[in-house]
Amino acid sequence: MAHNPPTHDAGRLTWRFRLLAAMLLAAAILAVHGWSLGDPLWLDDHLHHHNMARMGWGWRDLVNATTIRPDDYLEMWWRQPGRAALEWHYPRPAAVLLQKATWTAGGGGRAGVVAEHVVSLLLHMAACWMVMLLCLRLTRRPGWALFGGLAFAVYGHTVFAVGWLAAQNTVLSTVLMLAGMLVYVRASGLDLYMARDDQPGSRPARRRFGAGGLALLMLLWAAALFSRETAIVLPVVLAAIEIVWGGWWGLWRRRQVFAAMALLGAAFMIWRLGPAYYPLPAVYMRRGHGLAYAGFLLAKLMHYLVATVLQSPMSVGPTGRLAPLADAPHDTVLMSLLLLLFVGGYVAATRRLRGWWIWPMWVLLAVLPVTPVMATPHSGYLPGVGYAIGLTLVGAFALQKRRPWTRRASAWSAGVLLATCLFHVPLYRVSWVGMIAGERVTMTRVAQTDIGPQVTDVFFVNLPFTNVYAPLHLGEREFWGERAANRRYHALTFSPDILSMRYGCTIEQRDASSFTVAVEGDRYFSGLLGRFLVQAMRADGPPRPGETYRDTCCRVQVLDQDADGVRRLLFTFDRPLASPQYRFYVCTQACAAAPLRFASAEELAAAGAGGEVFTTQPSRAPAVAAGPSADDVARAVERLDAGHADAMETLLVAAFAAEPAARATARHTILVMAGRIAAATATAADVQPDLAGPDLADAGQVGLNVGGGGGGGG
Repeated sequence: MAHNPPTHDAGRLTWRFRLLAAMLLAAAILAVHGWSLGDPLWLDDHLHHHNMARMGWGWRDLVNATTIRPDDYLEMWWRQPGRAALEWHYPRPAAVLLQKATWTAGGGGRAGVVAEHVVSLLLHMAACWMVMLLCLRLTRRPGWALFGGLAFAVYGHTVFAVGWLAAQNTVLSTVLMLAGMLVYVRASGLDLYMARDDQPGSRPARRRFGAGGLALLMLLWAAALFSRETAIVLPVVLAAIEIVWGGWWGLWRRRQVFAAMALLGAAFMIWRLGPAYYPLPAVYMRRGHGLAYAGFLLAKLMHYLVATVLQSPMSVGPTGRLAPLADAPHDTVLMSLLLLLFVGGYVAATRRLRGWWIWPMWVLLAVLPVTPVMATPHSGYLPGVGYAIGLTLVGAFALQKRRPWTRRASAWSAGVLLATCLFHVPLYRVSWVGMIAGERVTMTRVAQTDIGPQVTDVFFVNLPFTNVYAPLHLGEREFWGERAANRRYHALTFSPDILSMRYGCTIEQRDASSFTVAVEGDRYFSGLLGRFLVQAMRADGPPRPGETYRDTCCRVQVLDQDADGVRRLLFTFDRPLASPQYRFYVCTQACAAAPLRFASAEELAAAGAGGEVFTTQPSRAPAVAAGPSADDVARAVERLDAGHADAMETLLVAAFAAEPAARATARHTILVMAGRIAAATATAADVQPDLAGPDLADAGQVGLNVGGGGGGGG
């Protein structure tokens, strides 16, 4: 039996349905993204909030608030003298204005950060609501329209964009683009019903585009442009909509609208590529020519499109390869086959609909501007709109087919694809929390150490690149606060892995003023990070043996280098390493940031080192707090025996308490419980001898393999 298309009235929502839809969307967003309310600042957030706390409300302040200049807060010795400063310019004043206003209204500090997260959730809610309204106009089916809003609410790539405050500009720009689209459709009187039939209301209306509608459209689009540059593609989408539902004659009738948008777009591009232009560092934005560069762009574009549909990670794949088509031909073949499958299935399901090609075009336009740029996880937010609408169209209009099996297959397929979103959400949430924790654990460890006012220079060995904002991070109230100011911070080496130091490291003190650093596994200045650090700061390639490089406090020599990168470095400082004005930290796999204590000249002489290699060890951890008392521990033991697993939290804290009785009881209980758990496993391992060996108070101390003996440490 043929399916009857809905009438025009089916495209109107009752207040009950609106209330139900709002409740369901809000519940979905809170379930998926509500966790972000407790998220702290991460990476670029530290810079943005550092600038917002000091800048005013003027245009120049808003434009420069997101400009990144690492030289302003972190010294890197390999920076070539005379070379232009390493800078990223992201002039997005509209997004900064919203963020600064929210943070200020929230009272600043942690409360202001929570307020910003609330705004991100509300913006995502608005985007989901407008996606639902678009789906309603396209399908006239309220149920499928709600499906489209929910599909975008739980879309996997939204986890990073909604959770990361530095990516709030992406969410804001998308909301403004969707609002502008709905304003245009309403002001034009277009009926976007996609089915090719003669139902009442399916023919284009001939409504005059009023001055109020034009002014609102231009305001929304200008705000979107000054939030994120990718909004420049909006006129192309609006022109496609006008051609499909208004015809070429309709496009001519709206020529004043598109002429105004052309003028605004041209003015924006002149400003963006003129006064506001500063070339992004090499590697971060790949430039080139010829077939090799075209191959890179093609592979990157295919990766973006496949990742949009499969919701696979955006930040992997071709972005780190010099020649992706040649380096990973199997990936290229696989992506090509997947794209053929996706496009073929979509076309087969929607080819009889008006404007079926607009929503794949939306996805393509959303990723084209960022194709040459290093992939970031929040790049999937804007193309997710096209994915959610396309998914809704496949489900809604395949139900019109006469064959029952196609209707069932369509409904099941839509449900499975929606379920894939729910599958990706927890994975990306765990990944996001892990990235936050990876950054904070290093700074938390540093902040726990006692540092006196006499320290003028702080040095990091093997600093993960996610801690590139370490000085600004330490300057926040929950870390060193004001004590972090008026100090110089130096990255002696960055970890080859951007999140943590996963390889062994050997540090050897040569004399009172110098030491060497050697790395095992991946070399320094290797891989994508190495190319970034070199190409962004040096015109002569990576540091080479035989040359001396100068930092404000030391001279640096490359002692060992191979085709993969730098393996061993010598640092010679202007002052003795044991100077109270210096503080050194080394990041290893065992300890996120271990303070290093070097021997003075007198200690070297007393040890009979005679200027030879001296083994350095990380200084001990700072004194722990008093912690739970013996009575608190006794009550926790009783609760644990009664089956309350949360009592273990008290015992874990008490294991490092200052009170000996509380510490001993807590450790004994932990060992007994660990033994019970081990005995219940398949291996039935006896773990007590292993756990009872080293003092638990030394847990977290890093063991460095230095002085020429043994394998890789840390």
